[in-house]
Amino acid sequence: MRKFKITIFSILTLLLVNVSGFAQEHDISKLDTPISTDTFKAEKNKKGDALPKLNLLTWEDQPMNNDQFAKGEPVLLVMFNPGCGHCKEILTKVKGNLGMFKNTTIVFVAGQPLHGELPRFVGEMRADKIPNLFIASDHGDFIGKHFEYNGIPQIMLYNAEHQLQHIYYSEASLLDLQRHLFVK
Repeated sequence: MRKFKITIFSILTLLLVNVSGFAQEHDISKLDTPISTDTFKAEKNKKGDALPKLNLLTWEDQPMNNDQFAKGEPVLLVMFNPGCGHCKEILTKVKGNLGMFKNTTIVFVAGQPLHGELPRFVGEMRADKIPNLFIASDHGDFIGKHFEYNGIPQIMLYNAEHQLQHIYYSEASLLDLQRHLFVK
């Protein structure tokens, strides 16, 4: 009788683990697919919104704001977590295709509590040699006002006039990034 109870318990546990894994797998698969926001249903960000004033601290502890971005160039702004795999993938894609982004300001912004992790991220990703890339933490309230909690990274694409064109959550193809960055 005891073996029977143990067997039933084992089967139920295995079934529960499989159902949990199935549910988690489906949640994760939604994050793996680029989510389009062409209609900008989100209340926080609307297509055409101007790039807000940023108050950042670079990974080298230097203050930074929008005045340091090249005028007349699109901005690829990525809200990220230094430990996030998708975030690293986006930076790897950009690094591997720098010619595509040579006239684009690229800004990776983490939350202020993650500032101490930025030097390790920069070293691990060998990101300190990319001239138009800024890696910083938010020391204003940009993330609080604009992060939509639909996936990490949140990739915001601003055209050369610094007007919001598109948002992706979790990942985006290089062609999608290029298509939305160079819109007039």
